[in-house]
Amino acid sequence: MDQGGGREGEQEGGEHLQEPALQGTGHIGGQHHTVLCNKGSVYVLGRREYGRLGLGQNSALEPATPMRVPTLDKVTEVSASTVCSFAVNEGGELFSWGMGTNLQLGNGQEDDVWTPCRVSGKKLEGKKVTGVSAGGQHTALLACSSQKTGKK
Repeated sequence: MDQGGGREGEQEGGEHLQEPALQGTGHIGGQHHTVLCNKGSVYVLGRREYGRLGLGQNSALEPATPMRVPTLDKVTEVSASTVCSFAVNEGGELFSWGMGTNLQLGNGQEDDVWTPCRVSGKKLEGKKVTGVSAGGQHTALLACSSQKTGKK
């Protein structure tokens, strides 16, 4: 136990998993893994190239044990490909990070993204993302209208 005020296992870029048993959903991305815990936290482990861990560009970490992605919470779904990952939160917002070479991050850029960034665009205006699936060089997402019509 850390007596200095920090949390046990905490390091720059995230904290190590402290739960006795990991419960949730995991996605294997080849050389990295993205795991959603039942409490809505996202944990990653593996290789850091291209930002695929979401722990930041200055992070030298390649954790062998799951580390929490500190910028994500209240997540309901995750998906990972070989070089990027995605998360959807309770509010229906989509976040992406990792290699952007084939525009698969959904941000209109081919740059790598080292920390989770919210995906937005004209086609997502007024919609909530409810599902995401990452592939080798593509991403598919499911979105529905977030506006209430008052009809039953």
